[in-house]
Amino acid sequence: MIACVRTWNTAKHLTVLGWDVTVVTPHPSMWLNPEDPAKIEAGIEAAGFRRILTGHAWPMLAPGELRWRRGRLARAAGGVCRRVAAGLEFEAQVGWFQSIKGACSNLRPSDVDVIMATAKPNITFRAARWLGRRLNRPFVLDYRDPWTGDPHPGKNVLPGPNQEEAQLLHECAAVTVVSPSWAKLIGSAFGVSEKIHVVSNGFDSSMFADVRPAAFDHFAVVYAGTLYPPKRVLDPVLKAFGTFVNRHSAFPAKLHYYGGHTESVEQAARHLGVAEHVIIHGSVSRAEALSAQKGAGILIVISSVDDRGSLSDNGIVTGKVFDCLALGRPIMAIAPKGSDLFGVVETAGGGRCFTGSDIEGMAGYTAEVAGGSIPPFRCPFAYHWPDIARGFDSCLRSCLEITGKN
Repeated sequence: MIACVRTWNTAKHLTVLGWDVTVVTPHPSMWLNPEDPAKIEAGIEAAGFRRILTGHAWPMLAPGELRWRRGRLARAAGGVCRRVAAGLEFEAQVGWFQSIKGACSNLRPSDVDVIMATAKPNITFRAARWLGRRLNRPFVLDYRDPWTGDPHPGKNVLPGPNQEEAQLLHECAAVTVVSPSWAKLIGSAFGVSEKIHVVSNGFDSSMFADVRPAAFDHFAVVYAGTLYPPKRVLDPVLKAFGTFVNRHSAFPAKLHYYGGHTESVEQAARHLGVAEHVIIHGSVSRAEALSAQKGAGILIVISSVDDRGSLSDNGIVTGKVFDCLALGRPIMAIAPKGSDLFGVVETAGGGRCFTGSDIEGMAGYTAEVAGGSIPPFRCPFAYHWPDIARGFDSCLRSCLEITGKN
């Protein structure tokens, strides 16, 4: 998931740039489906940052992510707790706050120069303020998604501006955000534009060195990732793929879907008459998804199928586009006209962007790539993590200047 990619690369490359980085994170045993633990430990040792490992109170609020007792009574109690939490508009990760406080209680002011919290979950911002106040140190808020104006809000997230977020933004030393549109959104909503630094997501080519391409015996169009109906759905892509296969019936081609929305994708494929050309794999490991992407003829990236979007919609630059850049495969991106995703693809090259209504454009592009007309990459390393991390470095050093420690 992109949350892990961003936090991992931030820690790794800030360490390279001379920072002594300590990451506060739940103990690996807390996660329901962790990646290879030995590989992760080896990577952390090689990267050179340290960790403070925490527990996680109330893991039953996030049953799809965290381990907890699975007996009949425990499941019933967990369901009650989740309903109460939803009624109180609590985040699923709210229980982590107390665990963070316990794990960080022994930190001294001399241990820390500056604190950075990345969200979601938004609870991490509250934890950064608590630690900043306790140690008298500046804290930075890193938005991977907006809190106010979130384009994909959870059930327990308030849709409008809230007092806690406003206070956090007032107290923090700086704000980092992944896209220009979201910088405008947060800056205008809270009057903090002068604090905001845009630090994009990106890719670290070393993380993809061992990816081996899946051996498809046909031209494979691949979508691997999360869907957020009704704005992020596969329907326009399925329509365009159906147009392509109808015009090139003798050409062997399949569309592959890797993700959890298997039922809705299957229904859409049947409804649009392309079910025989669609292969649904369900949720798979990141390693398997990357292998499929590496072997694909075209990789699909979707931010929103709407032709026009709000600032919130336009700021969505899904992390999958950076996987595409790292893997060097042709990109077909679907996003609102003028969105930040359009800007990434236009800068990096290697693909083309379409609005969700441009079925003919997508079908024609598929035919071009299938026929061997591969779009050239222009500047993919504009989104290379070793360079992107310098944006964080600059932001954090400006915070040290505020405290006179630089």
